[in-house]
Amino acid sequence: MTSMTLAQVAKRAGVSTATVSMVLRNRGRISYETRQRVLHILDEMGYVYNQTAANLRNRTSNQVGLLLHDITNPFYGEMTAGLSHEMERHDLLLFLANSEESGERQQKFVDSLMRNNACGMLLCAARETSPLFF
Repeated sequence: MTSMTLAQVAKRAGVSTATVSMVLRNRGRISYETRQRVLHILDEMGYVYNQTAANLRNRTSNQVGLLLHDITNPFYGEMTAGLSHEMERHDLLLFLANSEESGERQQKFVDSLMRNNACGMLLCAARETSPLFF
């Protein structure tokens, strides 16, 4: 599968790469006709938005981590469902991890989120977590 570039889409749609970018991000003052033409070309060419590239460019991501210390606790099921719906409303992805009360597992997840420029983190800390952690 070959990667389709914004420049290729822009050339085919007869617009600038900035216009294609604004259409993809649903930003800017783009006429309805131009927006529809670009969306049609994107669909026709099979363009897939590269979220990783956008994350690098913006130095952030749309990822929010949820780290639970005990995923089997029924309280966390309802909480996770509510958070998931709220994240979706804001075009954010919720990633779930279970530390199983392990400080080491908890730290690995936190480090991973930081390496991936997560835009947020919710932490239900393991019992052994130092107050200095926060």
